[in-house]
Order: sequence, then structure tokens, then C-alpha cells
Amino acid sequence: MLIITLGWWYMMLKLAELMDTVFFVLTKKNSHISALHVIHHSLVAWSVWMGVNFGATGQNAFFPFVNCFIHCVMYTYYALAALGPRLRPYLWWKRYLTQMQMSQFISLIVHGSIPVFYDCGFPPYFGYLTIFEASLFFALFFNFYVKTYRRQEAERSR
Repeated sequence: MLIITLGWWYMMLKLAELMDTVFFVLTKKNSHISALHVIHHSLVAWSVWMGVNFGATGQNAFFPFVNCFIHCVMYTYYALAALGPRLRPYLWWKRYLTQMQMSQFISLIVHGSIPVFYDCGFPPYFGYLTIFEASLFFALFFNFYVKTYRRQEAERSR
């Protein structure tokens, strides 16, 4: 029962993140909206709902634990960035957040493969869903990483 309760609270967090996207759209803050942002928050909210309603087991607990750790680091970065420009020299590690997120997706692909290749009692369709979603997110975040950080490297070398 505890895993269902924790899953429900995790789903509420993901719905709050989705509402962040909705508010950006409603307030016409188009600079804050990207395909990555919309796809990521929409799919995560849906897949967490699926997990809570149809697969609330220990196998599905891996994603929230890893994701919560990444988000704790990410929101620490955002909190420090919100304190103003005097902290900017200490925020050199933003690119590593994106690398952490991409590593998270690789670990999810590996973890999602377990029920696909081994009969562990967990529905294989959740494995396929995890592999698809994590692969899509990896591609989106990798594209963001290349556009953002490779462009910065090219501009510095000029």
C-alpha cells in the first residue's frame, strides 16, 4: 500500500510540473516552451498515471527514485540561479545536469529491458513503454544538449 501512496504523491508532483507548462502557454511565455518541455511533461504525467493505476510494484519504483534525485539536484541549481547574478560564476555545472538526465534515461532503458527479456512477473508492456519513452527523452535531451552546449563551445572557439 505504501508504494501506491508514494506513487500517488509522485503523480501529483508530475501533474504540478505539467501545470507549469500549461501556465506558460496561458501566459504566452513562448520563450519558456519547447517541444522537449511539452512532450516530456505530458508523457511523464501520463506514464506515471499508468504506473500508479496498472503497475504499482517495486519494478516501477526505480524511475521515481532516480528521477527525484535528478530533480533535487536540478531544483537546487534553479534555486541558486534565482538568487541573482552574483552566484553565476558558481553555476558552471548546468551542462552536467543535462548529462545526468541523459544518464537517467539510459539507466531506464536498461531497467525497462528486464521484463522484456526475462520473465520476472512484471508486465512486458511496461518494459516496452519505458524503453520507448526513455529513448524518446534521451533523443530530445541529446538534441537540446548538442544545440545548447556545442553551440556555446563553437562560439567560444571563434
